[in-house]
Amino acid sequence: QDLIVQGGGDCPGMTITAIKLVLEQSLPDSFIYVFTDARSKDYLLSDTVLKLIQEKQSQVVFVMIGDCGDQDHIGYQIFHKIAATSSGQVFTLDRKQVSEQTRKVNLLVIDKIKRNKQTYILHVDSKLLEFTISVSGANPQVTLIDPSSTSTYLTIEISNKDDIQNAQQTELIDLYGNILVNQKLQLNTNNSLLYSTIEKFQPPVKNFFFYIRLTGIDNNGYHFQRLSSTALTSYIRLKSIVNVDYNSIQIKSNQLYNIQCYMQSQLPYYVQWFKNEQLISQNDYPSHVTTVKYLIKPTEINAEGLYICNVTSTSGYDIDEINVDILAPPPIIQILPTKELFTLINITISIKCLVQSTKDYNLIWKQELPSSSLSTGNALTHFSPYAF
Repeated sequence: QDLIVQGGGDCPGMTITAIKLVLEQSLPDSFIYVFTDARSKDYLLSDTVLKLIQEKQSQVVFVMIGDCGDQDHIGYQIFHKIAATSSGQVFTLDRKQVSEQTRKVNLLVIDKIKRNKQTYILHVDSKLLEFTISVSGANPQVTLIDPSSTSTYLTIEISNKDDIQNAQQTELIDLYGNILVNQKLQLNTNNSLLYSTIEKFQPPVKNFFFYIRLTGIDNNGYHFQRLSSTALTSYIRLKSIVNVDYNSIQIKSNQLYNIQCYMQSQLPYYVQWFKNEQLISQNDYPSHVTTVKYLIKPTEINAEGLYICNVTSTSGYDIDEINVDILAPPPIIQILPTKELFTLINITISIKCLVQSTKDYNLIWKQELPSSSLSTGNALTHFSPYAF
């Protein structure tokens, strides 16, 4: 779709407000890209945005081509905090480099309910600069093996080999300066810009922030140290949440009706419908499906009762319930004879009341006295039968 840009020209801008609006409208686990040439002037909304990020578990990536001349201002630094909290990044680029960050494609997407071992073929052609593997689930672990059956190592690319003599080690540092992982590096024999850890690399799996620090010797023989511009983190997926519109509804007996529950899940999930504690339906759904329906046919026996919607994913489960009451149609009554009945006094007669009803009912006979008359000369009683 075409985008039309209006206004602009002011520096700083309302960037945080824009992110807040997007988070409120987007689905959980969304990727949000912010393109701007200015720092924010509404940075006081950052706490609200950070809370939304934790709830939605969305990732925010900033592509910056300007900063209003002050990268130390809180209105600019808040972008780094948001990126760090959401496991996003901040790219500071020239305008001509922006298109490079948008040329990303999917190579393979797999949605699996059960854990098992399977081989997938991934073709990496010469046009791909890099590829990323992302796995979600309970305690996910990824081990990459190259064609020679070698385990995966952390690899660091040096932007300019003329600036350093040797990169010696890499460390993962938490926000308090504690070293979480410390591994020595070795130069890649096939590429002088790449360094890899000597031992198999296993990043922390706990839910806290950490920086990546690189140390070594520069070309002048001095020790150098570099720290990643943003902190990274591993985070636990929030459990699935289910809600319904009403916990009690009434349905007409001659009308089909879909009861529905609304999902918030960052992972694939399955939904079980129970009626009066009996399982009646079960289906699997991807995470982007947010509404699940179940059709109630009031004409079926025992259609009414307590319906429970149970949503379960690898991060947990949640339930909500709907009490369904079927509104029965009013009884259909037919009196026989239908109009008038003449009889002699002291003679027993039978008046039939035919009732059609899907529910139990009470039947009351009533004689309307104003409509009754007695003719003494002919000794006849004349009345109109009435029942309700």
